[in-house]
Amino acid sequence: MLILQIFIIGSALALSSCESDSPPQKVTLAEFIESNQSLSLDADDKSFAKQQCWCKSGERKIQVYRFTGMKKQGFDATIHGLNWLAKNQDEDGGWGKRDLDIFGKSFAGNEQHRDAITSLALINFLNFCPHRFCTAYPKTIQRAIEYLTKSKADKYAKFDKEGRFTELTIQEGTEFMHAHCLRASALCIAYDFFKEKTLKEYAVKATKVTLDGQHESGGWSTNFKKTKDAKVDLVVSIWALQNLEHFALCGIPSLQIDEYCDDGADYIKGLQTSSGGFKRFLSDNESQDDLTGAGVYWLQAWKNAKSPETKSGLEKILNERLPIIRNSVSSYEGFFNLHTSYRAAVRVNWAKYWKKSSRHYYSVLIDTQSNDGSWLPGSTYDHETQLYRTNLSLYSLIFPHYNTGR
Repeated sequence: MLILQIFIIGSALALSSCESDSPPQKVTLAEFIESNQSLSLDADDKSFAKQQCWCKSGERKIQVYRFTGMKKQGFDATIHGLNWLAKNQDEDGGWGKRDLDIFGKSFAGNEQHRDAITSLALINFLNFCPHRFCTAYPKTIQRAIEYLTKSKADKYAKFDKEGRFTELTIQEGTEFMHAHCLRASALCIAYDFFKEKTLKEYAVKATKVTLDGQHESGGWSTNFKKTKDAKVDLVVSIWALQNLEHFALCGIPSLQIDEYCDDGADYIKGLQTSSGGFKRFLSDNESQDDLTGAGVYWLQAWKNAKSPETKSGLEKILNERLPIIRNSVSSYEGFFNLHTSYRAAVRVNWAKYWKKSSRHYYSVLIDTQSNDGSWLPGSTYDHETQLYRTNLSLYSLIFPHYNTGR
């Protein structure tokens, strides 16, 4: 527990230079909605500027410009993208019924797809302005939370007769195998914002499933099976560990996660090759270089921000991955590469990674945004949908809990 406290306090201190003098006040979901009934979202993005919201009125805007190097175009792109998301929310509060695949055809995804997309969207809206007087998207946030909590917190979990967790009921072959992890992260962030008892119960139960699903290797398999022959996957493991990070940051003491995080870091180190990249599976012979940022992401978060493994991964991103970004890389890689470079700057003052990454990635993100505010799937990744790429692009621009005071 002491290690966990140090982790949380250290993260806060490392990021204190960009926090506001008056941290966001906690507010119940009902109070949040009641105080923002006057919102009317129209098709003109300029209407957002009329809202008395700290993220547009000065303080947040200045901090984002100063600290991330984001130009006005980047801030405007974020607002444009969030407005597009709000306008394309499904009638039940989720997202995904009107998604598009790489060919521009309708892609009404399954339940896992919708949970993953809705969780990413909720994270973006909350991270953009976690402030009780934000009048930007209250009903959008309310409906998204209601969608994610209309089914039980451990909806994907299977248990034996004794009540012990056995596996997830994840549809094989889906690209949204990490839906449980994203949903658990979104619930943790929502609880951190609103401090509602129900949200706390959801955050704890969902995260408990993640803990119970950790493989003895330290990682997680697609369906969280823990048998010796389970195919433990770096991609799933990173989203699972991100769930643990969000749980730690929301300050709930009921689950002890230190040992799980230690094992996760050791597992990730074991996947790194001599080139600085990371293998997706322990059985692989070579690294998948597009997973470099994902591997470094957790090492930075848990005790390894200055480790040789982290530095070699950052060097690989800087020297080999930056020159080929645009549509030749997935939004998944772009998100993790950008955030690992950012963490290198704010946590250990390795500014060169952020300076070069931000200069490249921000121009690409802004240039590839569609006129309607969305991002279309990259041409080489047919599993990316319009909503998935739009959400990860916004996630890349917004920079969660690092500079919001959470």
